Amino acid sequence: MGLLDKLKGIKNALTGGGASVRIEVGEALLGQPVPVTVYADVSDQELKINKVYLIIRAEEEIRANDVEVRVNRNIAEDDGNGMDATQRIDVSHEVETYRNEVAISGADTLAPNQNCEWYGEFTIPVHERPTYAGVNCKHSWSIFAGLDAFGNDPDSGWVEFVVKA
Repeated sequence: MGLLDKLKGIKNALTGGGASVRIEVGEALLGQPVPVTVYADVSDQELKINKVYLIIRAEEEIRANDVEVRVNRNIAEDDGNGMDATQRIDVSHEVETYRNEVAISGADTLAPNQNCEWYGEFTIPVHERPTYAGVNCKHSWSIFAGLDAFGNDPDSGWVEFVVKA
């Protein structure tokens, strides 16, 4: 292995460029196994991994525009009638409602220029909330697939999917 190959290996470890990763998610129903397929296209360098893993998360997001709020008059200017002042603002809040990590494969050495596939599944507990979107509130699910490798893990990024009750 020449110096340039070593430098390329270091760059891939720092950037996660050892492979490109994508994920496909099957039908997701609460309380039922959800099938997934993780694909990785390995770069022109061998890639040693400790595991292939998934992170599943759900987030609830609330957004309300032009909400009237009362502001303590000690903070706001007095409106002249001795009452607390009001103002209109946009309100938003996000909270993670679920998070789980699942390993779908163990340690492996991936050959250069290899196309890999791993099959796995996870189950979302039946008491969790499905995907929904209302006027001011939504609950969404996303999944992240990664190859646990030295340096920055090659990953799929967050991919949204629909969960049904």
